[in-house]
Amino acid sequence: MRLARSAAWASILALGGSRTAAQSVIIRNTTPSVVVAHLKAHLVSQGFALESASDKLAMFTLDRGPIAQNSSRVLVVDVILEVQFRFKAKSEGLSVVATEEAVGNRGRPAEFRRTVDSAHDSLQRLLDATRAEIDSGVPPADTSAKRDSSPP
Repeated sequence: MRLARSAAWASILALGGSRTAAQSVIIRNTTPSVVVAHLKAHLVSQGFALESASDKLAMFTLDRGPIAQNSSRVLVVDVILEVQFRFKAKSEGLSVVATEEAVGNRGRPAEFRRTVDSAHDSLQRLLDATRAEIDSGVPPADTSAKRDSSPP
């Protein structure tokens, strides 16, 4: 499951993202820290890093590097993907809402953000898989294990 594809990023940033509804799920009998552990197990294997986490918000980032732009003024923009998960306790369980943004020139005066439309199906599948794992009692995968980078 890939949350992003390189070819789509240039067009997303050049054309601008439209605002779409965030993806969400309700998970019973859990806490934000348990959800973050499961999300981390999925996202770290795709190159994301957990940037911050609290009882209300978790943010994962992925440095996409320089992305060519379809513009005569700006040729290349450094892009970071931010995937945010917001947590809110409700009577029926923990509400988890996910959004993804491509951030150009992060931390610079010319910073800009675009909602990533292409990732919403993937985000919903990730949330559904996380809920299923937690509901079935499956522990989160060990993210401290190093991946084998040797050729097959």
